[in-house]
Amino acid sequence: MPENACKDACCAEIHPLKTSTFYIKNMDCNDEARVIQKILDGIKGVREFQFNILQRKVTVRHSTDEIAIVNALVKNGFPVSMPSGLSQKLSFIDRHHYFLHSAISGILLLAAILLHYKDPSNEIIMPFLLLSVCLGGIHIAYKGIVAVKMLSFDINFLMTTAVIGAFFIGDYFEAATVIFLFTLAQFFESAAIERANRTIHSLLKLSPDSAVLLRDGKEAIIAVADIKINDALIVKPGEKIPIDGIVAEGITDVNQASITGESLPIEKTKGSVVYAGTINLGGSIIISASCKPEDTTISRIIELIEKAQAQKAPSEIFIQKFARYYTPMVLLAALLITLIPVLLFQQPFSPWFYKALVLLVIACPCALVISTPVSIISALTCAAKNGIIIKGGQYLEQLSAVKVIAFDKTGTLTRGKLSVQGIRTFGIAEEELLRIAGSLEIKSEHAIAEPIIQKMKDACIKPYDTAEFHIIPGRGVKGIIGNELYYAGNHNFCEELGICDKTVHEMIVSRTGLANTVVLVGNAGKVLGLIELSDKIRPEAVKSLMEISGIGRYKTVMLTGDNCASAKKIADVLKIDEFHAELLPQQKVELIKKFSENSGPTAMIGDGINDAPSLASANVGITMGASGSDTALEAANIALLSDDLTRIPFLLRLSKRTLNNIKQNVAFAIGTKAIFAVLAVSGVATLWMAVFADMGASIIVIFNALRLLNFKDGR
Repeated sequence: MPENACKDACCAEIHPLKTSTFYIKNMDCNDEARVIQKILDGIKGVREFQFNILQRKVTVRHSTDEIAIVNALVKNGFPVSMPSGLSQKLSFIDRHHYFLHSAISGILLLAAILLHYKDPSNEIIMPFLLLSVCLGGIHIAYKGIVAVKMLSFDINFLMTTAVIGAFFIGDYFEAATVIFLFTLAQFFESAAIERANRTIHSLLKLSPDSAVLLRDGKEAIIAVADIKINDALIVKPGEKIPIDGIVAEGITDVNQASITGESLPIEKTKGSVVYAGTINLGGSIIISASCKPEDTTISRIIELIEKAQAQKAPSEIFIQKFARYYTPMVLLAALLITLIPVLLFQQPFSPWFYKALVLLVIACPCALVISTPVSIISALTCAAKNGIIIKGGQYLEQLSAVKVIAFDKTGTLTRGKLSVQGIRTFGIAEEELLRIAGSLEIKSEHAIAEPIIQKMKDACIKPYDTAEFHIIPGRGVKGIIGNELYYAGNHNFCEELGICDKTVHEMIVSRTGLANTVVLVGNAGKVLGLIELSDKIRPEAVKSLMEISGIGRYKTVMLTGDNCASAKKIADVLKIDEFHAELLPQQKVELIKKFSENSGPTAMIGDGINDAPSLASANVGITMGASGSDTALEAANIALLSDDLTRIPFLLRLSKRTLNNIKQNVAFAIGTKAIFAVLAVSGVATLWMAVFADMGASIIVIFNALRLLNFKDGR
């Protein structure tokens, strides 16, 4: 093991690894992130780090003291703030340095221009120009020097070189103009990024700061941070709900749009789940807190968004790799443009040196590098505002390429709320059949079990004690009641057991109606009866499937463990291209893989835990109704926080719009640089034009991407 690795290992043993987040006010682009990376690489005890340039933060895993990291960053010109409070105190200049540098540089430049207009020979003009350059560009030069020390030729180095070169050949006004335009562009770029951050951080302000605690019949106002699990809290009409909880008393309507994206209020009664940040629209309610303040659904959503922002999409990774080679190539080109005409063709030095300086300014890949992440993060934030959590930009990109959309049936295309519609028995009382079925299903967590158990409870029937209970996946359940083995399951289960005769078979076929499921109950010798369950298609399902077909050429598929007749009728109503019924979980997985191989990238849409294997097998797994569920939020690549199928067309449109936005940004960034590279070599472009084009491209790319924040209903 190398000596440094040994020291780091020993250090980690003495000081355990911890994770800290550092917010860096003037980390503006990927070039500066590389400089910071090299600074961090030089700090003993720093193990790994992850950048989020748009939020201007770096997350560091380290064993050394945080103060050592803060000092190293501050020393190299990067002021730091931290949630923990261990921060460099930012001065007024640090907080507003982009605006101040631009304003000072611009005022001094304007004064020099006015003086020149009045009297070109006035000797005070030169001091004004020097002050404009020095006061406006001192931070640029400092960061450029730090970059060179770290062997990184970033935009600050390129701009400093261009300004010094302009002074060297006597273009003083142009040098001052370059600094002014560059600082002005930095100010606008910073303002655009701050706008994106404000939208993201607005999620943090959804929850109120205080709550009304009810204890011993008395009300007391407390901070939300002081709420404990099981605390009773009063929420009055018009107030925000302070914590995730359960309604203990009262009836009301709640606006859950901030969490699920649903526009219509949801009725809440005793036992209903409510979420922090949602708004009580009706009467006063008392809720019982079900989690700690830091573990609310909105907190988990914000955490997932931040994790997603840290994930790089494939296009972003490619562009960053391209940029690493692009800048050195342009630097080499600038050097050749200066030397070849002068040394080989005896051309004058100044014009070709000036052209090289213009090319240097054009060389900065900021607009290109930022073109993808700003689009991705805007789209992720837009999705979150509409009740959709996307785990990373790669899934957004993959979704735009999807060719097959597979739907689970129960709980996804249908409500998933089955009810008993009828009972048919063979030589046994209905009450006894229901008691046997309920006694078996009471230990099951399948969606089919709930309506049978509820029907048994409604009839005031007590269940039998069941021994040796077993679940047979995709088939049913079995258990011993008394001394006899009983079964409850689907048609295939009874066929495999050899207890389904012709009469039973015909009755099953005749009683299987639209969205109906038949549960057969029997023993080792025969079928004792059947219970017919009915489910309803979601009212928005037809509209959503029609919208999906209008968005693109998708192949739609339905996968279900239900019987074939029921599946066919639902597929016909919804006009689904293909359906597969009576599937075991593993068969769903195999079909998903088959679609991916034969038809193209496949998205699977399911309702959570039961569909986890097929969600994981798909190129993009989308789970529905994940609000409040840790497992469901973790189960898929994309989580719809509501059960609203109309979010699927919205999501597909957003993915396509995001990909188009990225293509627009990349094309514009590359096109601008290509045009100005030609203009630079031909001698048409000036330094100030190059600065305007380079930073202007960055600003236009950012604002174009920010349009995704307001993407709604396909517009």
